Amino acid sequence: MPPSRFPRIAIVLAGLLLAACPLSYHLLDKPITRAVDQLSPGVVLPWRIITELGFGLPYLVGLAVLFVILRRRPQHRIAANRCAFAWCAIVVAGAIVNAVKLIAYRPRPGPFLTEGRFGFTLFCDGPDAASFPSGHAATIAAVCLTLCLFHPRRCVWWLTLMVAVALSRVIIAWHFLSDVFAGIAVSSMVIAVLVVIFERRRIDLWQSDG
Repeated sequence: MPPSRFPRIAIVLAGLLLAACPLSYHLLDKPITRAVDQLSPGVVLPWRIITELGFGLPYLVGLAVLFVILRRRPQHRIAANRCAFAWCAIVVAGAIVNAVKLIAYRPRPGPFLTEGRFGFTLFCDGPDAASFPSGHAATIAAVCLTLCLFHPRRCVWWLTLMVAVALSRVIIAWHFLSDVFAGIAVSSMVIAVLVVIFERRRIDLWQSDG
């Protein structure tokens, strides 16, 4: 059986992060962005490498291939279902994030630093206006929270990875801190809902991790 509290914990996490968004927007986003803009290229470079772990396409391709391979073997049915769960989490979270980006126009830190543009208006008109929420943060949260769900003994490692990749988006000045909070919150809610959907459809996800 799954950890029965996980969906509730995910919803609480999402609620806390969403509540933190306006606080970050008013108190933290500007000073943190100005501070990271002063970092030396040598400090930022490792974070530019780490941030690539939030790119969704490799996860989607890898999970799809694994699902096809594992689905053909009855003894790996649960593993195949878990691949499907993770794939759905990334896709649904990404779709929600992209929908919000199209509606909520928020300039990225670059235009803020060079032109002073900060805040929200309706409808996005280009990549420099697609700051909120962070897609990379949503992707890595979908991956790492799914891993926490299925392998809770290593949850500290998965959460550490999630935080590192999410913060990299701020350190390389591609997102504000509140963007990252919102991206993680989206994936937290998506995973909580998917657990309920998979259970109601009787798609088996649970086994002993040994």
